[in-house]
Amino acid sequence: MIVCKFGYHGGRICEVTLTGHAGYDAHGRDIVCAAVSAAADLTVHLAESYFGVRAEVSADSPGNLHVSLPGREEAAHKLFSGLRDYLEATAQAYPQNIKIQTMEV
Repeated sequence: MIVCKFGYHGGRICEVTLTGHAGYDAHGRDIVCAAVSAAADLTVHLAESYFGVRAEVSADSPGNLHVSLPGREEAAHKLFSGLRDYLEATAQAYPQNIKIQTMEV
């Protein structure tokens, strides 16, 4: 199962952590993992390349991604809120494969 954790501070997303493997299919053939990975990569790319957000990104191993967002930038919050909404919709379609968590940090 992929666990998607969204950390909030002051009502804004300030960090995102994605861990695990969806288990929908074998590594390299898992459409749920591919959807989550592509959405996360696109969100980080848009934040950095088009909105000038300097996110701190670490991926210590396949299936583990952590993104820290600086400050309280509205663009970053909106982009990562969109990621959260997309992942929530994907989790509704694949409830055995994705879990969404939110926390105050």
